[in-house]
Amino acid sequence: MVPAFSHGYELSKGRKFGILRAHNSLRELFKSDALVGVVNARHLPMLVPPRPWLTFNSGGYLSQDEPCMRIKDNAEQLRYLKKASNDDRLYTLLAGLDSLGLTKWSINRPIFDAVRKVWNSGKEIAKIPARTFDRPEPVKPEDYETNDKARIKYGMEMQEWNNNRASQHSERCDCNYKVEIARAFLNYPMYFPHNMDFRGRAYPIPPHFNHLGNDLCRGLLVFHEGRPLGERGMYWLKIHLANLFGKDKLSHDERLAFVDSNLGNIMASADNPVPDSLVDGSTDAAQPWWLEAEDAWQALAACVELTEAVRSPDPAEYVSRLHIHQDGTCNGLQHYAAMGRDTKGAFEVNLMPSDRPQDVYAGVLSGVIRLIDEDAKQGVQEAVALRDKLTRKIVKQTVMTNVYG
Repeated sequence: MVPAFSHGYELSKGRKFGILRAHNSLRELFKSDALVGVVNARHLPMLVPPRPWLTFNSGGYLSQDEPCMRIKDNAEQLRYLKKASNDDRLYTLLAGLDSLGLTKWSINRPIFDAVRKVWNSGKEIAKIPARTFDRPEPVKPEDYETNDKARIKYGMEMQEWNNNRASQHSERCDCNYKVEIARAFLNYPMYFPHNMDFRGRAYPIPPHFNHLGNDLCRGLLVFHEGRPLGERGMYWLKIHLANLFGKDKLSHDERLAFVDSNLGNIMASADNPVPDSLVDGSTDAAQPWWLEAEDAWQALAACVELTEAVRSPDPAEYVSRLHIHQDGTCNGLQHYAAMGRDTKGAFEVNLMPSDRPQDVYAGVLSGVIRLIDEDAKQGVQEAVALRDKLTRKIVKQTVMTNVYG
């Protein structure tokens, strides 16, 4: 039996470093597609503050250089970025990336315990995939060899079944990776080095687990350093919880009323988020209230935070560590409306006072549908074909990306 690793020393720039060398067989294994995507330390959060960004390609991880802007084989973008860096025109931008990278995060222990209980149960709960794929395999028809239609239908059913099974396995592996990262950092503060895309939007470099990830990632993370809620903190905590239940199109007063009317459900969710009856296979078990949310794990985190604040002697003095996300309404159109002093456009993207949030994408959709209906009445075949086909999702992508240039 040969050791997988051996210890040795190397000299670099006059200094002696201890190193671990992997056996050749192990190095070949690491090169396989199955492992190369996950066994990579630069894809993880950092235990120490990131390196300050000094130039376009010097910052972030301690030993891994990469550009401050995400570039996909675009030599022209790289030239512009390098030129701007050499002319010292990236100072403010890089300082912003440094500020984001210095934010210290921790694992939300109550949420982690709930996630671990669901994961170990093997049940599909709150978008955590089940351990096994229990959908029955399609039955091969008896006339498979002689009936072309039956053979084609069976082939399509098998393809769909295999795709769904592979998709669940992939989702389970991805979820497992996120949970294991959270477990590894359970008792440690962590940092996320940041870079940006071509639009100037900043993102954490670790792709698998960060505060801009999916609902599970966001629910598992809290700020390491808390702040007192203050007079308005409870207000925004309630708004945040209502938003997670899909109430973001209501007025603020209606959202506050929704949370206040469900305070009993909120506390019950915080006190016992994953009852044994939920994971032991009981068919008549009542689901906890927090599972009704569109973003269930973030909702549970908000339930726990709100419950602890309400039960504290002074909610305004309660030290909260929960991160509350707020999003603009099509930021590109907001800039255009502001620069053009466009009152109507500003109203549609929520730059003007309103009783409740406006939806610019739904507004554009209604205008497009009206034009399609007018053309359809004139007998335009393309308009007739498009009737009842457009959705908000289709319009959103076009409207949102149109202002990127």
